[in-house]
Amino acid sequence: MSKTLYVRSFSETIHDQLNDISREQEVPVGSIIEEAVNEWIKHKGDTPKQHNLVLYSDEESLLYFLKKMEDLTKQDWTRICLGPESHPGKKFLNKKKWTDVTISPYAQGLKNAEKYSAQVFAKADKEAKGKESMFMGFMTGDVAARYSLRKSIELEKIGNATITSGIAFCPFKMNDLTGTNMIELFELINEHDKVFVLKKNEVFELNLNKINHSKLLL
Repeated sequence: MSKTLYVRSFSETIHDQLNDISREQEVPVGSIIEEAVNEWIKHKGDTPKQHNLVLYSDEESLLYFLKKMEDLTKQDWTRICLGPESHPGKKFLNKKKWTDVTISPYAQGLKNAEKYSAQVFAKADKEAKGKESMFMGFMTGDVAARYSLRKSIELEKIGNATITSGIAFCPFKMNDLTGTNMIELFELINEHDKVFVLKKNEVFELNLNKINHSKLLL
């Protein structure tokens, strides 16, 4: 049984666009709205996924960022971390009782990095499934420092394919990226949804937009 739906404060622009689509496709406006509402209800319970790159130059900036994330997620969040025991960020989160999905022995595991990363990322995904979660992964930054950025990017791809929900941050120390070529740096950035740069107690979001050469003159 159909019912009348009244929508208050409906944007005039959207109203006009709906009418245009309705005329072009010969579909009633009500059907378009019903389909949109059904789609929203279907995905309302989905846990969003976001994979972010964090660039920092010093331990002080990283620890300030982690302390803020710790404070912001104290209530009802599942907090997960991964990485070497010696990493200052990992040490801090372990003290705060974040769930550690690192499989020991860590250094031994990295000898077969692809297999190891698939295992630990699957473990992280299991912990995060269906929950409001935050994942702080220091492994890929560590791999860039130990081996190469190329190897790290391959592990980022595995993480993207394996972790299906929650907010993930991958901190990289900028000194570990010196000497890498621009193509690989862009590949690293493209494996992430957002890029953040830490400066002491400040966070800057880095936006990269591809432009035509002619725009350089504007």
